[in-house]
Amino acid sequence: MDEIKETKKRKLREDEATPVDTIDYDNDVEKKYIPDGFDSVDEFLEDLREEYQRDLEFDRWNREQALDDKKFAAGEQWDPIVLQHRKGLPCLTINSVPQFVAQLVGDWRENKNGIKVVPAEDGDEHIASVRGDLIRAIQTKSRATRVYDNAFESMVQCGDGAFRVCVKYARNDVFDQEIDIEPIDDALSVVWDRFSIDPTGRDARHVFVDDLLSKKEFKRKWPEHEPSELGKEALSEMMTEGWISEDGVKVTEYWRLVERDRLLVMFEDQSIRPVDKDNLEEEIEKHGPPVRTRVAPVTYAQMHLVTGFAILSGP
Repeated sequence: MDEIKETKKRKLREDEATPVDTIDYDNDVEKKYIPDGFDSVDEFLEDLREEYQRDLEFDRWNREQALDDKKFAAGEQWDPIVLQHRKGLPCLTINSVPQFVAQLVGDWRENKNGIKVVPAEDGDEHIASVRGDLIRAIQTKSRATRVYDNAFESMVQCGDGAFRVCVKYARNDVFDQEIDIEPIDDALSVVWDRFSIDPTGRDARHVFVDDLLSKKEFKRKWPEHEPSELGKEALSEMMTEGWISEDGVKVTEYWRLVERDRLLVMFEDQSIRPVDKDNLEEEIEKHGPPVRTRVAPVTYAQMHLVTGFAILSGP
């Protein structure tokens, strides 16, 4: 009986849900791993912290106003100074904001636009139709309607909303992966590249997605990165910059675009293929001798799960 109780308690502890658990991360960082473009992990983390603070500071006014809007929509509508003066007196709040938000969200739900794949000139209409069906299947399986609705409601309340398109394993017993659309409940947890000007953020070169874990949960997930083992000076710096607090530890998905050069070769049969020393001979056998070559940059999306003092997972 005691063993059954202990098993249930352990299962309950393991099932404690936190936002960062929405995507599976492996603690797979090699000890000698150094991110592209840097000479050391410390240099990478220092650059990351600087970029994060600059992005946060650049958008600080908008974020403060958005937070005030969210509080106002939730019913916190009295000025703090006025409340202090009226201490002990009745302070009535008649919150009419939710009904207007609900009206806009309702109109959005009734007049929702769908995604249609249109073939380019001389494109295959059948392939476009199949891709459209795949997109609709992904949306249905992800229950994307509620994700879009939550993002739109957040946008109405504070001018900003967010969701993610990610890839995850289909089941725990397979290696097949599938595309999923998932919500980001707090749009202010996303810190965008300060140089991004497109409203959708598609021109951003990097983006941060924040989460706050309790120290107990952080230690359970990453016992080798215990904040208390930091030196006094480093710990003070992390607390000053907001990576460590009394409530917990900030964990961030750091997404960035990385450019790498690749060699493109046009072969005798006019096919164009990327090649390297491993597949060059094979491609020549298939397509004939090279006719033209050029070096072309390729952009990759790379994600590190980090905190201010360590790389926790990735890329």
